[in-house]
Amino acid sequence: MLIRRPEVPVARAPRNWRGAVALPEFPMRPDYRNPNWFCVHTKPAREIQAAASLKRLTASLLRNVGEIDVYFPRVKTKIAVAGHLRLVLRPLFPRYFFAKFIWEKAARYVASRPQVIGLVRFGKMPVVVSPDVIQDLLSWSLESDTEIFDPTARLEPGQRVVIKSGLFKGMEAEVISHLNDRKRVALLLDHLQSQTRLILDRTHLKAVV
Repeated sequence: MLIRRPEVPVARAPRNWRGAVALPEFPMRPDYRNPNWFCVHTKPAREIQAAASLKRLTASLLRNVGEIDVYFPRVKTKIAVAGHLRLVLRPLFPRYFFAKFIWEKAARYVASRPQVIGLVRFGKMPVVVSPDVIQDLLSWSLESDTEIFDPTARLEPGQRVVIKSGLFKGMEAEVISHLNDRKRVALLLDHLQSQTRLILDRTHLKAVV
């Protein structure tokens, strides 16, 4: 289900890399001449470095690959440290984050980052992530940091709700942050494969009796 790089041979960008190389046509492909969101697959525990490298583009790179928007959602969770529970930030989808760019200009550059394995796709078609997915995740982010995903942040204290549809359908909002990492990743990939919409808004919640 994952692309290790586009199927055509893809070399890492050399140190003196000056511009994007034209990629082959994909059958029945979307318009890759306009910015789209894609899902980036990274090496283990390299999400932070990979996301940061795409956020820090020099003026020269910007001219060649264009702007790259990065959304790396993280979630607060408690882990045991020296016998005590500590609240830490972990990737919402370990080894995955989202990047928005023009495929024909920047795909090769993004896939060639040292921390990146490739871009998620199913079959020969790279997966274009719907903007609705990003917006729905952002709607549950903290106002002070839009990359921190917290579905309970805007609920009343002690309020319990269950999500009625979308990626986390049937789960209580407060339980999402405690899901096993593999479970969250499986939900993400299943969602991308099915091409169904992720809906996480208050109109799709119902109270837990």
